[in-house]
Order: sequence, then C-alpha cells, then structure tokens
Amino acid sequence: MIQGKNLWILLTTAVLTLFLFNSIAQAEEPYDLTMCMSGQGSTLLASKELVLYNFQADGMTMSNHENKKFHGMSYRCIGTNKIENGVLQGVSYCKYMDADGDLVVGEGNRTGKEGTWKFLYGTGKWQGITGGGPIGVTVASGKPISEGTFQICQRAKGTFNLP
Repeated sequence: MIQGKNLWILLTTAVLTLFLFNSIAQAEEPYDLTMCMSGQGSTLLASKELVLYNFQADGMTMSNHENKKFHGMSYRCIGTNKIENGVLQGVSYCKYMDADGDLVVGEGNRTGKEGTWKFLYGTGKWQGITGGGPIGVTVASGKPISEGTFQICQRAKGTFNLP
C-alpha cells in the first residue's frame, strides 16, 4: 500500500503527465503557405465615395513550411468588398480540400491592408480545427488574362490546432 509522501509523489506525477500529454496533443502547429489563384469579380456599384464588389477565386496551396501542412490543397474563395471614402473593408470565406477529400473552411476579415484569418470548420482529419493568423499578403500578380478576372499569389502564415 502506498502512503504519505509516496502517494503525493505518485499523484503529482500522474497529474503532470496528464497535463503534459494534453498540452502536446493540443499544441499549436505553424503553417506557411503560398496560395495562387485566379478569379472573377463583379461590381455592384462604383462611385467616387463608394465601391461595392464581390469575387470568386479558385486556386491551389503550396506549403513553405517543413511540416507541409495544407500542401497541395485545392480551394475556392468567395468574398464581398466595400471601399468607402478610400478605405477597403471586406470579408471572404474559403473552402480548402485535400487529396483525401477532407475539407477546411475559414473566414478572412480585412480593413485597409490589415486583417485576420480564422479557421471555422473541418471534416475528416481536420475536424475541430481552430486557429488562424493575419490575412495573406499578395506576393505576385499577373495582368488579367480576360477582362473582369484577376490572377494573384498570396503568402499566409499562422498557427492551427487540432483536437
């Protein structure tokens, strides 16, 4: 039978082991992606004071991180932007699909050049995903291949957690 000091040491070790295991199991993982896309936009209103437009874009991700998380995912984004008195505000939603057909969905919010990205939903291996980071930064853009289209690459970094 374990008594006194030995019981205390055993219980403390058990609690610390559970805490450490839980911390490792839910540790944040980094992502660093280059995302290239092509899309189309539609303008609802374009005046000197106010511009309203939406867009849809499709693309693919390339991981720049050694963990290769999210590498080779296909994605589709939709969004709506408003430019009022020269200040851009926008929201976008993106659905990413990996080679197994599992999905990750996220939301981006932007004001001016600043903004945030957060994970909203996942299926399969991505179920319960949380995390995010700053919105992506455009690293390359091409001349529109057709009127009303755009072609850009963005780089995004952040962290995510899986249960």
